[in-house]
Amino acid sequence: MTVAVRDASNSSRPIPEVIARDAGNTPRTIQEIRVRETNNVSRIVYSVADPLSVDVSPIYAIGDASGSETGTTSAVTATAAGGYPPYTYAWSVISYSAAVSPIINSPTSNVTTITQTGVPLNDGAVAELKVVVTDAQSQQAEISFSASWTNFSGGYIP
Repeated sequence: MTVAVRDASNSSRPIPEVIARDAGNTPRTIQEIRVRETNNVSRIVYSVADPLSVDVSPIYAIGDASGSETGTTSAVTATAAGGYPPYTYAWSVISYSAAVSPIINSPTSNVTTITQTGVPLNDGAVAELKVVVTDAQSQQAEISFSASWTNFSGGYIP
């Protein structure tokens, strides 16, 4: 975020960073500037957030398609940090080994499951997926993760 001030000629001048100096003249970066309105309500006019990041758990999701050729993973959770909330989430499939693409069951939530159909008997399927998080200032962060499904309804076959 950039704050702009007006100079003596009323021209707007951007301020990309605000630095103050402490009593020892050491520069200190200011993370936030607040102003108090006439109604005594404080509001932020300048704020520097940590960079947006995202983590996903588990990093490897597993689903069981035993007996039906269709399996759904347990919940996969994306956790955003930094940036400027609120966040939006977009899950997508990068690649897959089955005959059909897996289905992301909640593609715009921070928590989803992934369903794969067509998992052959006594075999498995794998997919590479990602989630992209976007914050209120259109900054983005993404992370990839893997999912797998097995269909060993008669037990493990080496």
